[in-house]
Amino acid sequence: MNEPIEDDITEEDVKDAFREVIDLERKRRKEQKEAVELARPALDRLCEVMMGCSSQCYKVRALLYSIWNGQQTHLNELLAVDWEIKKDLCAVFLAFGFDDTEFNAEGAPIRNKDGDFYYDTMKDAITQVGRWEWFCEAHVDPDKS
Repeated sequence: MNEPIEDDITEEDVKDAFREVIDLERKRRKEQKEAVELARPALDRLCEVMMGCSSQCYKVRALLYSIWNGQQTHLNELLAVDWEIKKDLCAVFLAFGFDDTEFNAEGAPIRNKDGDFYYDTMKDAITQVGRWEWFCEAHVDPDKS
């Protein structure tokens, strides 16, 4: 039978560990918000690319659609786009999924939908340039392929 382990952990140790976790989460959240700030104009530029007629607009659509609905696409599509487009795609990938919900002192959620970078953000940006229906045409029905 195992002997009980004596803990030398003090209340101050617990408080220090808790503060460390909170500080780490604040730092992570700040980085995420900075990523969103870069991704918003990047998404706008990618929407402009999708207005074009080159092969790059189809590659951008495929990559964005894959994070939109999880449809598989080859990541090596990134190799065939211009450097600026590649940077914009990476910015969007990094920020996508950010939920700007915070919590008050009582633990109740405070939603800042304008700070989110998620499905609505992408749909709104693509709709604004009139390409939403075209974007959705990227869907491949697995039963038909």
